[in-house]
Amino acid sequence: MMAVAGLQGDGFRREHPVRQLAVADASGYDQVKCHLANNEPLLLKGAAWGLLGGDLADRGLARVAGHLRVDVETSRTDRFGHEEPGWRATSMGFAAFLRTYRARRRQRIYAVTPLPGPLAEACTLPTWMPGRCLDSIEQVMLWLDAGGQISLVHNDHRDNFLCVFAGKKQVALIDGVHGNALYERRSLRDKVSPVDIDNPDVEQFPDFRRVPMLRADVMARDVLYIPVCWFHQVHSVGRNLAINIWFDYHDIHTRLGGTGGAGLASAEVLQRLLSAPAPAPTRRRTHPIRLVDLPGFAR
Repeated sequence: MMAVAGLQGDGFRREHPVRQLAVADASGYDQVKCHLANNEPLLLKGAAWGLLGGDLADRGLARVAGHLRVDVETSRTDRFGHEEPGWRATSMGFAAFLRTYRARRRQRIYAVTPLPGPLAEACTLPTWMPGRCLDSIEQVMLWLDAGGQISLVHNDHRDNFLCVFAGKKQVALIDGVHGNALYERRSLRDKVSPVDIDNPDVEQFPDFRRVPMLRADVMARDVLYIPVCWFHQVHSVGRNLAINIWFDYHDIHTRLGGTGGAGLASAEVLQRLLSAPAPAPTRRRTHPIRLVDLPGFAR
């Protein structure tokens, strides 16, 4: 895992921008592969261009997928996550969601759902994405909200390509090796930090003062690589449409004996696994591939 060195004179952490790479088709392939192998975040500028086709305005989404039901989250505040008071998960018709999600009301609503089949049909994965990513894709999710939503500080058990198509996402990232200084709470689902990273209570969480942090502004058509086990918080700005592609580049699930292993494993165990050589060589593709052409993709 990557460590970000350097502290300010007052002993507080420094914040650094995530490294950026302008990707024109396969030109950045080797650098993408290097960041994947080293478990280091990377912001790929313009890399989502052409990934998701069709009319992505609300009217266009309703036309192709409005008849389907989607998973949604609701919250009484702008913060979303399973540990937030007033948060709950439910489902509703996509057309009904699209008619109401921008309305100002007491309860905020956010679509977080497996990518609907009609949209997946138009999803073409670019050639900068190494073959091992394709081989290990586990789930592709659609995220749609009116803006203002803020996630819990958490990490996931899988690698993540966060692809933004409308609006902006402001993402803070912290290497999972600092889990103890984030006062992480482990579960089979994920690891969550109770620290408010923008306004930390350093008396309650004194170790957080020395935690280094990366930040990225992910604009429309950008892709952010969020490595497995990196803590992150996502703030959506403006009408926000994104997909994320979850995959297991380092084969963590198999090596830890199931999907819950990464949530319960210590930072030391995960660092040891991620420092080991990748399980197999990564092949390079020369042509894009449709998402629905991948073996086992469930629409």
